[in-house]
Amino acid sequence: GSSGGLTAVVSSLNKRRDSDTIKVSIDFTVSGFQGRSSADGQVADLIEDVVTYGPDGNRLPNLSKDEIERYQGPAESAYTFSTTLTMDPKNAPGNYRVVLTARDQVGGGTVTQEALFEFP
Repeated sequence: GSSGGLTAVVSSLNKRRDSDTIKVSIDFTVSGFQGRSSADGQVADLIEDVVTYGPDGNRLPNLSKDEIERYQGPAESAYTFSTTLTMDPKNAPGNYRVVLTARDQVGGGTVTQEALFEFP
C-alpha cells in the first residue's frame, strides 16, 4: 500500500536491566499523517503494530502485538509511539529484529520501520 506521505523513524532504542528482566524501549516517531476535522481542530488516529523476531528468525508471540498502542488526538506534525519489550534474561542470545508499523486510520497510509538490537 502507499504511505500517502507517511514517514517514520526509530528515534531511540535503549536496553536496561530492571530487577530480573531486561527492558528494551523503542521510540517510533511518525509524521505526515492526516487529521480529520473536529470541533477541536484536526484530530489524528494512528495505530501501532509491533512484531518481534528472535535470533532464529521466528516471530515471538509474547513480544508481538497488533494495535499495541492507538493515538487519537491533535494532529501535530509528528507523534512518537513508545514501546517497551520486557525480555527474560533466559531468552536466546543474539540479534533481535522488531518490526514497527504505524497505520493512519484517517489517511489510510501505513509505514514500517525495523529496529535491531543485540541481546543480552
